[in-house]
Amino acid sequence: MCTHLFRRGSTYYFRRRIPRDIATYYGGKLEVSFSLRTTSRIEAVRLARLAGVRLDGEFCHHRNGGPTASPVVQIPVAVARPVTESVQQTASGSLLTDVIDKWEREKRPAPKTASRTRAIVAEFVKVTSAARANDVKRQTILDYKDQLLADGQSPANINVKLGMIGVVFNYAKDNDLGLEANPASRIRVAEKRRAKEKRREFDDAALKAIFTSPVYTNGSRPRGGGGDACYWLPLLALFTGARIEELAQLRPEDVYEEAYRDGAGQQHSAWVVRVTHSAEDGQELKTAASERRIPVHADLIRLGFLEHARAAAGKRRIFFSLIPDVYGVESGNFSKWFGRYLRTVCRVTDERMVFHSFRHTFKHLSRLAGIPADVHNALTGHTTGDVADNYGGLSYPLAPLVAAISKYTVPEATLPLLAG
Repeated sequence: MCTHLFRRGSTYYFRRRIPRDIATYYGGKLEVSFSLRTTSRIEAVRLARLAGVRLDGEFCHHRNGGPTASPVVQIPVAVARPVTESVQQTASGSLLTDVIDKWEREKRPAPKTASRTRAIVAEFVKVTSAARANDVKRQTILDYKDQLLADGQSPANINVKLGMIGVVFNYAKDNDLGLEANPASRIRVAEKRRAKEKRREFDDAALKAIFTSPVYTNGSRPRGGGGDACYWLPLLALFTGARIEELAQLRPEDVYEEAYRDGAGQQHSAWVVRVTHSAEDGQELKTAASERRIPVHADLIRLGFLEHARAAAGKRRIFFSLIPDVYGVESGNFSKWFGRYLRTVCRVTDERMVFHSFRHTFKHLSRLAGIPADVHNALTGHTTGDVADNYGGLSYPLAPLVAAISKYTVPEATLPLLAG
């Protein structure tokens, strides 16, 4: 049996305690741990013994304050960075927990994002033993990725973690916190997502199942659905293509009548829903391009949405009965409720169909209606990377948006409540 050898997944690692009397030479750490970069036990045993001999020499050197008592055995480059190099970096680099603190104070991410990022970095430190920014090399990130794969995590989940870690390391690089480059840059797991695994638009049967369910036919208002929010949010998503949180955080004043001129210079007006960012009112958007206004569809007006918005005057939100989740996400609990309602009451079992499918449905029906791509992108806040995207948002001309919404139709066969 080889001492100091252990395995994570299929990869072997070396781990050895640092004597307390010389721990200060190692930045206060009480353990040395690194990947041996091999899945062969025979090779791992050989490399672990070499690493042990090298550490014996280092420990002796630090205790005696002079030349090592035994020759320093060079560990092959394939094993890991030299232990001494790692020690020097550990002593001088910023703790990753400190980097996270600074990043959070400066960037002010949403509470859910901050909590998620902290959890991922904590996992990264546990898996790699890299507590400081200077401990992290490109191979460290690769070892972390390999371990997550060995643990059976999905490529999509791993890529989320690698992306969030990359954000933290970019911040450390840009703020001279121990990194000259982002070691996580361009490290990803290839995702071979089959079509059946992707989100998709609601088909006719699913739309009919949703809009003939008890919320729409019996006046049912389940507590988890946030009062009348369970009636209006799906309809608004279907007729605006907006994201669920954009709708959940709407204020009464975000529904208003706006004057505009058409191509011939004639004066008109239209009711719009404004999707905007307001730090003061706690409204957040996914991207800057998400700020926009969307004309209120005639079917929404006929169903009484304007009256519902007016009735919330004086309230902080139109859907004031929604209960935010623990992270303050106003749609968080509603989203969970809708997922259960969709599967158990509406009996829509296709897991590719979720609340976000309303957004896909809006894009799908917009294309069927012949609405130009740049216009339905302006309505949904999508960006394409084109320079023209810079001229969207709240300054986008209202006339083409009104014309587009007037062409957008949902067949009565899939939305029977429109017939009434």
